[in-house]
Amino acid sequence: MKWIAGILGVIVVLTAGAYAVVEMNRPEAAEPSPTTAGTPTPSEVAGSPSPEIECSASPLVGSHDHEMAAGLPEAVAQMRMDVIDAAIACDYRRLQQLALEGRQGFSYSFGVEDSAAAFWRAREREAREQRAASSEYLRFLVQTLELPHCEEESPGGELFFIWPRVHCGARTAVDWEDIRGLYPDELIDEMRTNDIFYGFRIGIVSDGDWVYFIAGD
Repeated sequence: MKWIAGILGVIVVLTAGAYAVVEMNRPEAAEPSPTTAGTPTPSEVAGSPSPEIECSASPLVGSHDHEMAAGLPEAVAQMRMDVIDAAIACDYRRLQQLALEGRQGFSYSFGVEDSAAAFWRAREREAREQRAASSEYLRFLVQTLELPHCEEESPGGELFFIWPRVHCGARTAVDWEDIRGLYPDELIDEMRTNDIFYGFRIGIVSDGDWVYFIAGD
C-alpha cells in the first residue's frame, strides 16, 4: 500500500499544479502543454555533483536489451541508449544535459523544481532513506525504456516515440502485461479497470529530442 500511495501521490499533485519544465521554444507536443518554469543556468547544471556513488539504476548495468532499439530512427535509438547509460551511471548532470540539448522544452515534474537533476536526485534520496520504491526514478527510467514503445503524432505533425506502449491509444491485454513486474499487480489492475495509464512514461521526438520523463494522469 505504501508503494501505491507513492505513485498516487503524483496524481494528487497533478490536480493542484502543473508541469515543471525546462522551457526552450516548445511547440505542440503529444503530452499536454505545460506551464513554464525557469531554465537552469549552465552553472546550476555544471554544479551538480555527478555521478553519484549509487542510485536505483546502478544494479541494472549490462541488463539493457539492444534489440528493443529495433525499428527506431537512428537519432531516437541513440538518445535512448545515451539516457540508459547515464541513468545506470547515476550521472544526473549528463541526464540533464541530454534533456537540455534539444530544441524543445523538457517535462519532468508537477509543480516547480530547481532543475530536473535536482528533482531526480531528491527522489533517489527519498528512495534510499525512506525505502520508497516509487521514488526510484532512475530505475524506472531504464526499465521503462526497456519496454516496447508506441508512436503518436502531435497536433503539430511531429512523431513521438513513447515508452511504454500502454500509454498510447487503444490498450491491449498484452500492453498491460508489458508493465507486469515494474508496478504492483493491484496497481496495474486498477489502471486497467479505469483504462488509464498514469505510471512513468518517456517521450522522444523522431529527431532524437528527449522531451519528457514524467508520471501522472
